[in-house]
Amino acid sequence: MSMGSVFSFITVGLLVGFIIGSLIKEEGISLYANMFWGVISGLINGWIGLWFLQGDGVFFAFQGTWAFLFLVNVFHQHHVEDELPLPETNAAIIHKLTFKNK
Repeated sequence: MSMGSVFSFITVGLLVGFIIGSLIKEEGISLYANMFWGVISGLINGWIGLWFLQGDGVFFAFQGTWAFLFLVNVFHQHHVEDELPLPETNAAIIHKLTFKNK
């Protein structure tokens, strides 16, 4: 693996991480985390592409990084509703009125 290949894999990882981070915004991991894991994934997938396939491995790095970052962001979903307290339901209000703290 030459330094040109390493540079290509890092560039592909940064580009894919930036695009996915910009598309996902606040729903998945942060933009910087997408770029960091994009670089790591680009290097690993590029090396796998060089090792098992003929060619320069950049296309395999590109596809593998998209797939990896998609999975990371899908399984790290957090929504605003999950972070806010739950609204009071009728049962909670009835419970408060019935069992007052004295």
